[in-house]
Amino acid sequence: MTETRRLLILGVSARAAAFSAVRAGYMPLAVDCFRDEDLPVGSVCRRVDSYPTGFEAEAAALPQCPWLYTGGLENHPKLVGRIAKQRPLLGNSERVLRRVRNPFALAEVLRCEGLPSLDVSAAPPDSASADWLQKPRRSGGGRRIAFVSRTATDRFEPMRRFYYQRHVRGTACSAVYVASNGRAVWLGATQQLIGTPWTGARGFEYAGSIGPLAVSPEEQTQWRAIGQCLAARFELSGLFGVDAVMSDGALWVVEVNPRYTASVEVLELARGVDLLGPHVLACKTGELPAERSGRSEERRVGKAIVYAEHDGRVPTSFKQFLGNVNANPARPAVADIPATGRAFQRGEPLVTVLAEGGSLSEVEQRLQQQVALVQAALACV
Repeated sequence: MTETRRLLILGVSARAAAFSAVRAGYMPLAVDCFRDEDLPVGSVCRRVDSYPTGFEAEAAALPQCPWLYTGGLENHPKLVGRIAKQRPLLGNSERVLRRVRNPFALAEVLRCEGLPSLDVSAAPPDSASADWLQKPRRSGGGRRIAFVSRTATDRFEPMRRFYYQRHVRGTACSAVYVASNGRAVWLGATQQLIGTPWTGARGFEYAGSIGPLAVSPEEQTQWRAIGQCLAARFELSGLFGVDAVMSDGALWVVEVNPRYTASVEVLELARGVDLLGPHVLACKTGELPAERSGRSEERRVGKAIVYAEHDGRVPTSFKQFLGNVNANPARPAVADIPATGRAFQRGEPLVTVLAEGGSLSEVEQRLQQQVALVQAALACV
């Protein structure tokens, strides 16, 4: 593997993006918070102990090559800017992150373009006629999101740390795009699992994705309009995701994730394609892939995160369990594997389960069955 084919991946979890890099012909170098046991053979992985500041030193110690970030670092634009001065960034810059991750700027842009836009507020809302959510400005994985209580102390949380967004009920979904020079190509969408009890998730925690979603021509038009608007107004580059809620035929954008997202892996595995290659081309040359046709999908793939039900340690017997279920390393049933003996706490994400089938419901059923087996193997129940 030549020097030019190395790719550094930084983020809370790098495993999925590392496998995407391999599918695109790159040798991944990864720095994340877990250093999972199942990273690609031949890859280099380091664990960062001080999040997020530790990424800068760890990145500096690795060979010079382009880099990208996954979940978490979009909330730290200064850090992204500093690392981008040391090596070529394949992704969105500090300047872009500051704008697109601003919920008030996002709502205003959508409103000006005539697209559905959720109300947002810097102060706790007083209206008793609608549901509102309190959300951290540095959001990640749906943690620390809760309904606003009109009498409890959560109405007085420091306004610099939180904002408030009107809640809309419907189907949680997420789209993936690749963008360059003010244009975006819609690559597909997935259904999100949010706070799904059988995964151990709580509240609004992200619990997984299933896709690709079968969308109507009208829905596809909405997705494309959203992507074009965001790419043009925020000057997005490369892969990005949009979390939204489908309600009564309308897509309400919840937030933009301007980087590699969890849905990328689902779309790649379902279609047998490489999406990191188009990301690199978009960032380096501005070239975008052709728009996808509206043909129906035959295979669905899903992933579900298993959350710990109580404190514990990964037992030695878990390796034997993995040997039985992960017959094909290229398409594992369980991923993001922690080291034997690693301590974990209640509510902590432990592993990711993957499954495939002919429909969303079939995949969800298989995920639920596999999650139950993993929880038993980890003695989480």
